[in-house]
Amino acid sequence: DLVKTLSTINGVQLGVLPTDGSTVFPGVFLQIASSEGDSSATTIKSKLSEVAAQQGLPATAWQKKDVDGVSVEYLLTPLGLGVFLASDGPNLMITSSENAIKRLITARKTNDQSLFAELPSEVQKSLTGSSPLLVAYFNAERGIDLLKSVESSFAMFTQGQELLPKEQLEDIRKMGTSYTLASYDKGLLNVSGLTVPASQQQH
Repeated sequence: DLVKTLSTINGVQLGVLPTDGSTVFPGVFLQIASSEGDSSATTIKSKLSEVAAQQGLPATAWQKKDVDGVSVEYLLTPLGLGVFLASDGPNLMITSSENAIKRLITARKTNDQSLFAELPSEVQKSLTGSSPLLVAYFNAERGIDLLKSVESSFAMFTQGQELLPKEQLEDIRKMGTSYTLASYDKGLLNVSGLTVPASQQQH
């Protein structure tokens, strides 16, 4: 039951990764913290199959493979897009590509690659001891990497034209990294933001 599954969700992370070359599309990922990870995976897989059948979407049957010691179920479409689904304890991972699921699994095994580890100390302090509702994060440098990967993938269709002029890319790069936080603490909803310019970031 989808409603029951939603009631077990404690947190959600959504993001986009640059294409690895195996498809022209960037990798979309969704991480769900659920009190019932395995049963949630079964429900989501069933609902995705229903939607694909109702919409007449061409897709393979669900298959299974091992990715870095984690069992991953997946289906593929002729466009190169797919759905890769894995549960790791209470954590459910859903991605559109095998490369994306590999990166999520690796990140879960290496704490210093987690989003929380990348947050500035001021942001970590704001989240500690509170109930975070939202952490929105934009890294300009990685955003440019994503744009370049899309540009490279579609080069044959655009005759090599740039999606954005180099000057605009440089302006985006200077934006650095932005964070928007929403947390619930002592009965109050707190919303705050922080921007770290590229010139102040460590490399």
